[in-house]
Amino acid sequence: MPDFVLADILKWLNGRAKGAARARGILEMLKEFGKSNPRDSNRADALNARLKRYQSFPFALSDLRGSGRIWIDERPLKRNRTPRSYKETFVVRKFVDFAKAGMLGGFRRCEHCTAWFFAKTGIRQRFCCKLCRETFRKSPDGREERRAYMRSLRETLKSIESRK
Repeated sequence: MPDFVLADILKWLNGRAKGAARARGILEMLKEFGKSNPRDSNRADALNARLKRYQSFPFALSDLRGSGRIWIDERPLKRNRTPRSYKETFVVRKFVDFAKAGMLGGFRRCEHCTAWFFAKTGIRQRFCCKLCRETFRKSPDGREERRAYMRSLRETLKSIESRK
């Protein structure tokens, strides 16, 4: 997926639209569903009931950037289609695509500002941007976390040195 599409999804997901709130709920349900017992039919039924709202059909579009590529979009089947329902359906369908690819864990909430972001640097990324990371490091919680990490590191290094 192109970076500009992912950036657009995240911008919309962090917005205040009513559909964004529903999409955030589905994203959280999808993430929890991936961690749950496969035989838990109650969670599957609840998730499927929410996803049923997003029935759609493929719709071809030309690339507005002039590359000559064709994009296949998803359009909602509902009678009262609005631009907002298009966006909501598109985002939820992309969440399903990420879930199929096993990449849903990349969607996270920043530990500082709670904004949604997509972690591209691996499983350790906890903050959406450099500013949030640095602000957290300077906070009392961040400093205490760093102290605990350094204590643990020093103990590990001492135990390694004592073995030699």
